[in-house]
Amino acid sequence: MLPIREIAPVRDCAISTPIPTKRFVVSELVTYCVLPFARRDDGVIVPDHHGVVECASAKAAVQLAEAMAHADGYVAALAFARTGSPAAGEYGPTALLKRAGRVHWCPKRQAWID
Repeated sequence: MLPIREIAPVRDCAISTPIPTKRFVVSELVTYCVLPFARRDDGVIVPDHHGVVECASAKAAVQLAEAMAHADGYVAALAFARTGSPAAGEYGPTALLKRAGRVHWCPKRQAWID
């Protein structure tokens, strides 16, 4: 059997002055994503209705974009990274990692074209 040790009562403990809390800036999280594009029945290229797919790394996002661009029902995919705070819902600018497929944004038409 283990010996029983006495525990000091709470009133005998010294209470120190609380240390002022420090405000820490929450570091920004990098999110790697893929946005696939599909062609509608009328021929217009649109982002997939399922939306963005999050990936674990930049390499995984690039590989998924390449695979999705050649999958049935898709014509292209964009792999990108963005920094931000998901808790606050604030994101910074995106960085394009890979454009897979033959799609680009046409400012004149305001549409994705191939």
